[in-house]
Amino acid sequence: MLGVEARSPYFKAVAIDFDGTLAEGGPPAASVLAAVRSARERGLRLLLVTGRTLTDLWQVFPDVVENFDLTVAENGAILRAPEGHRRLARPVDPELARALQSRGIPVQPGEVILACDAVYDAEVFEEIRRLDLDCQLIRNRAALMVIPAGVTKASGLAVALRELGLSPRSAIAIGDAENDLALLEVCELGVAVANAVPVVKQRADLVLDRADGSGVAEFLEGPIVRGKQFIHPDRWRIRLGMFDDGEPATLPSSQINILVTGASQSGKSYLAGLITEQLIRLRYSVLVIDPEGDHARLGELPDVLVVGGREGLPTPERLANLLGLQLGSVVADLSFLSREDANRYLKDVAPWVERQRLQKGAPHWVVIDEAHGSLGAGGAVAQYLAPGATGYLLVSYQPWELSSEALGGLDAMIAVAGGQQSGIGNIAKAMAGFAGDDAASLMSRLEGAGLGRALLASRGGRTRTLQVGRRTTSHVRHWHKYAIVEQAAQSRFYFRRGPGEGIIAVAGNLQEFHRELSHCEAGVMLHHAMRHDFSRWIQGVFRDSVLAETIKAIEEGVVATGANSNSIRNELLIAIEARYLE
Repeated sequence: MLGVEARSPYFKAVAIDFDGTLAEGGPPAASVLAAVRSARERGLRLLLVTGRTLTDLWQVFPDVVENFDLTVAENGAILRAPEGHRRLARPVDPELARALQSRGIPVQPGEVILACDAVYDAEVFEEIRRLDLDCQLIRNRAALMVIPAGVTKASGLAVALRELGLSPRSAIAIGDAENDLALLEVCELGVAVANAVPVVKQRADLVLDRADGSGVAEFLEGPIVRGKQFIHPDRWRIRLGMFDDGEPATLPSSQINILVTGASQSGKSYLAGLITEQLIRLRYSVLVIDPEGDHARLGELPDVLVVGGREGLPTPERLANLLGLQLGSVVADLSFLSREDANRYLKDVAPWVERQRLQKGAPHWVVIDEAHGSLGAGGAVAQYLAPGATGYLLVSYQPWELSSEALGGLDAMIAVAGGQQSGIGNIAKAMAGFAGDDAASLMSRLEGAGLGRALLASRGGRTRTLQVGRRTTSHVRHWHKYAIVEQAAQSRFYFRRGPGEGIIAVAGNLQEFHRELSHCEAGVMLHHAMRHDFSRWIQGVFRDSVLAETIKAIEEGVVATGANSNSIRNELLIAIEARYLE
């Protein structure tokens, strides 16, 4: 949704098998190569992924280097790049070829793999066991390949895509035979030509109407590759929770835009984090724009870098490069910037991020919390909006403030129930405008749903109620603001020895509160604990019900048992540390 005028399609690469897919027994037809050249001229990267050896391939298709960006040969064991080729695995022990030949079995050795007719599979397996080799057998129709363990077309493609700075989440694979299954499985979209073997057709996301090269040529010129039509495979979905009828509530994990909305303190950021952590685990590259420090805990996940906060933010160019080069995910914590500085930073970042998305496809997703500020009318990055671009997760308690471009590009809208009731009417109206439902009915459903519940509306579908699922990473609302940022004078905690006594210490945030608790007099601490002052302060100022309930239980233990002051102090400190300060 953050766009530029010249947008490119979602897919950045297509990996194509050779025999039975691009060609049938000889070189590709001229019409097929014309479609390949046309796709490359549009900016698409084309990779040939074959079971053949390079020598065998060049004899049949000598122009492969001129027509494809990279070639993966020997079923993932060899990578051919412009600067030369290299092995991606150690060769199969040549003793196996000698053993098979001694049994009268014709074999074709490659640089790494060994090939023969599939009718000899039992004999080949017997010799592998006898020689105690770490190999695998993969069929390619009537052929059988002996390949080092762990080597597949998918593993070879992964290396090739890294060479190009691309991700399998931005790639399509096209194949026809058993050895193509791993290739189709690893890419965002797996495609089978019409002449593919049954198991490949069964497991492909799309089966073409035409066979081999003619089907490939038609597909390369078609609407999916050009970004005019979207396919959402069932294997790439994010789970929001459970609908009331017990059916999983899911959405496609790519090529859509989502808005998460709800009243203040309803759990919008929690749900956005639930979606984001699933995208990260599915190996999408995600940029999280985090104005309040709500999403820093996503850094607990692999390949997620949290930048900003007290450490300062990287330059916009550096931030974009972190995403484009590493293909990981980045949380940009803007909570220590003023609103003006945060808007200025976003305005500078947006063009760099979009350039990376155009060229590399990463980040696949941009998550923008408090989106009404940056994407509202006159917002910091509103001028970069381009209807039709996908991969945006917006979070806002004021969806009506979003620009028409942002609202017009939505594919799904999720309204979280609970929280402050004052904004629910406007949220219901915004959802009604998107879903075509009755606003009064939606408002009634939101008011009656309760915390942890949400309404999901997809474009063209009905609005359904769901129970929000559980996250794997922890979530604390406005983490940095609560832990470190100074509260206003009326919201600070004032330590006293007793009723009517003078103030002996002041805590302006949770970090200071933690520090004062660690060394204040036992009598001061017990005075406040007996009155439940600590839990009331946590609930009243920070609206953190989880921590407030934990501390309330500790305070009630003081009232009930008169527990040891050092024990109470340690329990309080540990509760705060576990929630905010670790």
